[in-house]
Amino acid sequence: MYSSEGSVEINVVEEKPFQASIEPPQQDALKAALDKDGHIALYINFDFAKATLKSDAQPVVEIVVKSGVAADRLKSAGYGASKPTADNASSEGRAKNRRVELVKL
Repeated sequence: MYSSEGSVEINVVEEKPFQASIEPPQQDALKAALDKDGHIALYINFDFAKATLKSDAQPVVEIVVKSGVAADRLKSAGYGASKPTADNASSEGRAKNRRVELVKL
């Protein structure tokens, strides 16, 4: 709310919980994409500004382990806003940028 002489401005922000709009990959599609392209983006939800996984990330993580990826072959690197794949000006773009990528070496 902002008030000045003779006028009042009110801004309303409606907050809603994040709703995932991208379905987790199927195990066979995951392997096919890695074999074809050498990488795949997984949309795994983390707590805001933390490395803690949200509970809805578990099915995606289980698919990767069941696909035969040994834990000692996994490494992590955080790029934050330095390597976006979409424009962060829209909610759709920000959703696409919330990703974990698997890269076949």
